[in-house]
Amino acid sequence: MSVRPENPAERLEGKLLAGGWKVGKLQIRRPQATGGHFSQSYRVTADDGREAFLKAVDFYRAFSSGSDFTRIVQQVLEQFNFEKAMLEFCHERRMDRVVRAIGSGTVDTDGTPMGQVPYLIFEAADCDIRCQMDKVVDKDELTWKLRALHHITTGLKQLHGSDVVHQDLKPSNVLVFNADRENQTSKLGDLGRASRSNAHCPFDELPWAGDMNYAPPEVFYSFFDGDWHKRRIASDMYLLGSLVSFLLLRTTASAALFHFLPREFWPGN
Repeated sequence: MSVRPENPAERLEGKLLAGGWKVGKLQIRRPQATGGHFSQSYRVTADDGREAFLKAVDFYRAFSSGSDFTRIVQQVLEQFNFEKAMLEFCHERRMDRVVRAIGSGTVDTDGTPMGQVPYLIFEAADCDIRCQMDKVVDKDELTWKLRALHHITTGLKQLHGSDVVHQDLKPSNVLVFNADRENQTSKLGDLGRASRSNAHCPFDELPWAGDMNYAPPEVFYSFFDGDWHKRRIASDMYLLGSLVSFLLLRTTASAALFHFLPREFWPGN
């Protein structure tokens, strides 16, 4: 009987990181989760009591995908360094409706080259908008939804103003801060699938970089506009509209479309 080797990215609990952060328990990945395939998540706590969110690169899971070893290492590191650079870019431009990275580095788990785990530390949100929707409905429900949509739209405007597109805007990537207070704030998270018009991005070769469950209709019909701005920014705007649908009707735009569209008009028919 083979024994599953230890995964360094799953053994960070209790580790002390640069900046005085201490790693808490591993957060169990939910079965329905659609992102973070090659990462593990933790809560971290600073000496002064501040809490944050840690995203650790999971090479073990990447190697288990069956891809070429050297290629997968290159791809995972390229994606990690891209997301780190993108977060720094947004911070430099003071995009206050985009989740901020507050630290990064590599933690040594066993003294070997394979035991080195790169990580990013983000400001800690209370939840995402899916969890916020599941709370007890009250008279202020529409108020917080409209506030969230205003913040989401502002975040997209900040990105687009610097020629950056998100490409994976979905409920799990909208994070809520101060969830139980009047100054509740929503921010855009997970820039791992983002793109810039004047720079190379890891997923630019893909016709659609984001989650297919939320993709615009033309993606399913293999139609792609050759103009970067028209195609990418228009897709972000469609994803914004899909969030409006999700918040107000509890269904995404694509799900609603294909629910009502006769099957003879579905892709492939």
